[in-house]
Amino acid sequence: MIYDNKSLVTSLYFMCKLLYRDHEKKILSIGGGSNIISFFIKRNRVNSAISLLKYIDQKDKLMLDILHIFHEFLKDDNYDNKIERIRKGILIKQFLQGILSAGIIPNEEICQKIFKRNWNDKNEKLLIDIYNILKKNEIKLSNDIYQILFLKENNDINKLTIFYKDMISIYAKEELELDMSGFASLELMEKSFKEGKFEIAIKYFNEIRSKQIKSNPIILFELFKGLFESKMDNYKILLIYKLIIQEDIKINSDIEYFLILGFLCNDELYYAEQMLQEITKSKIVPPAYIFVSLIQKYFNKGMIDKVEGFMRLIKPIYIEEYSHFLRRLLSYFNKKQDKDGILRWVNELENDDEKHEAYKCTILMYSYGILGKLSDVIKNWEKMNEKYSGDHLSAAISILFDQIGHYGDVITLKKYWKIISNNSNTKYILSLNHYNSYIEALCRFKAFDDAIKIFKFDLALNGFDPTLKTVVTLLQPLVSHNFVEKENVLSFIKLKWPNLYNDLIQCIIKSPERFSKKTL
Repeated sequence: MIYDNKSLVTSLYFMCKLLYRDHEKKILSIGGGSNIISFFIKRNRVNSAISLLKYIDQKDKLMLDILHIFHEFLKDDNYDNKIERIRKGILIKQFLQGILSAGIIPNEEICQKIFKRNWNDKNEKLLIDIYNILKKNEIKLSNDIYQILFLKENNDINKLTIFYKDMISIYAKEELELDMSGFASLELMEKSFKEGKFEIAIKYFNEIRSKQIKSNPIILFELFKGLFESKMDNYKILLIYKLIIQEDIKINSDIEYFLILGFLCNDELYYAEQMLQEITKSKIVPPAYIFVSLIQKYFNKGMIDKVEGFMRLIKPIYIEEYSHFLRRLLSYFNKKQDKDGILRWVNELENDDEKHEAYKCTILMYSYGILGKLSDVIKNWEKMNEKYSGDHLSAAISILFDQIGHYGDVITLKKYWKIISNNSNTKYILSLNHYNSYIEALCRFKAFDDAIKIFKFDLALNGFDPTLKTVVTLLQPLVSHNFVEKENVLSFIKLKWPNLYNDLIQCIIKSPERFSKKTL
């Protein structure tokens, strides 16, 4: 059909593209429906999809379409369905193998985006399979792509070693293969490590006569990889590194970076920091994944002073990574309600020019709320509200109601509720959590009648059933303020949701203090 009706199918293809692309600037968007290529693949007609790709003459558009297809198959739709996940994985691998066989090679930018945008726990195995297909087809990946892979797998030494060896082999394998004695020594070292004889492996390394061969990154990589896998004490590994340096053997910076990651995987921050100091003595700026791995480890260990120190170090060098950790750092201080920490960094995030503005503004709203700066909360809400809709605004809506409840007035609260609830089918997606926040804010202003009305009528009208959190949010202030309608509300809950009523009674029995005094 495709070959006989080339012009018709190509026309249909471009018409289909219009269905999921509203504007040229949104060409990478995965929010629309599937195009005709995705349609073919999803119906197991991979060959038809590949044949159709051959007729797209505009190379840049072709690459964007390939990227769109990968996004369609790697996004989270139905990813809890294991069978569907496996089926989609098989299809996308068939498609990749097919386009490579047809001579269509995804360019550097596309490969980067496939790995960077789609890597998560559910996609990990599939993306490693995609990596192996590219490797099998001798597609050379750049250092930038390997840095993405190192970032994604910086806690797994086994996967790190696979990627590292592949990267180093690109530039070091040819030189080693030209020296038969060096290649033989490498094989002997590998064999000894596999047999658990690390002392013999070190002996084979020391017996290599040529300093040039000893300096070969593959030889050094196999040495240190084997030492890590042998569970040698970390201080001994660092000592061996220093002894090699003293022999005037040049150690490639990639090997030094591997040592840092190896120590981090072994949860040895001290030795990782020692290695970083050795590297910086030579005035070498390590790649982003080294700093990211260290900062992540500091976060995990609660060493926030170290995080803040490294943040100032990476700011002028790695802008994207700095922005990422700036958001994470302020989120940490928000969670801890640490006003001093927030004050140190809130202006930095406010002035940070980065891509994830919706996420940034949401964090800032929370930060300014903790600082009691309602005007700044509302300013960031209005900035978001101008540009975004739907899920992008979900967390911000709750923060807005919460902060108006703490620092605003009931008139402002009702104004924003009216705007948001009246547009809940178009611009905003209201959830039960938003209703909980609004009910809590109303109760803070002692607008109990309004809160009860929302609870009794508006929830049901919008398809929501209350949870224990909703009930406690309403009942706690009613009881603590001895509001006359509390008994009617309790009776209403008991009649309509008897199981929820029983859960509430248990909650009151376990924590009576929450319902016996003013807590607002």
